[in-house]
Amino acid sequence: MARDLALERAWRGRIRRQAKSGLTIRTFCERESLAAHQFTWWKRELRQRDGQRPVKTSAKKACPENCSNRQFLAVEVASGSSPGAPIEIILDAPPRIVVSTGFDPQLLRDILRTLGIASC
Repeated sequence: MARDLALERAWRGRIRRQAKSGLTIRTFCERESLAAHQFTWWKRELRQRDGQRPVKTSAKKACPENCSNRQFLAVEVASGSSPGAPIEIILDAPPRIVVSTGFDPQLLRDILRTLGIASC
């Protein structure tokens, strides 16, 4: 059976809203009129799907000329290398970058430059 991408996007949005809300799954689901067991199933299911989903990197228009159209992106996170809030990269459709107060602006610039999103 083919995946329903619109349904997946809807559940990803619900899961993100719950995480941002600070509410428990039960409380969030009550407020949103959702079944908590269904929410939990989707959260687990999407986590598994994300582990199986290949990363698409072949689009030349997403890659600047100087990146040689690389097949993967190497990322190294050094423990304690920079203080501040985390930067979350969500490779969804469309991709999103979430930053919190206290993030390291230079790290964000480096990430954007590496991803070819901005030339800052």
